[in-house]
Amino acid sequence: MASALFAMIAAYSPELPGAVCVDPAAREIFDRVDTRATAAVAEAAWVCSRCPALTACRAWVEGLPPARRPRGVVGGLVIASRTGRVVA
Repeated sequence: MASALFAMIAAYSPELPGAVCVDPAAREIFDRVDTRATAAVAEAAWVCSRCPALTACRAWVEGLPPARRPRGVVGGLVIASRTGRVVA
């Protein structure tokens, strides 16, 4: 079962060389984002906006069907719901 989950994650995960969010030190900034917590969103968006992979990441997330978009700050966008609605 775990291998099927990893295969599904890999199928929807882009290649983003240099992406800041994959660094374990920065990962906690993105993992704790509650889209209703404006300070956490602002911090994650600031880090994201300076990422060398921003353009590729945004293209990836915008290419996903809305229901498959991850919630939180992704590609410089704030995605607030399971429907993939972009709020900022």
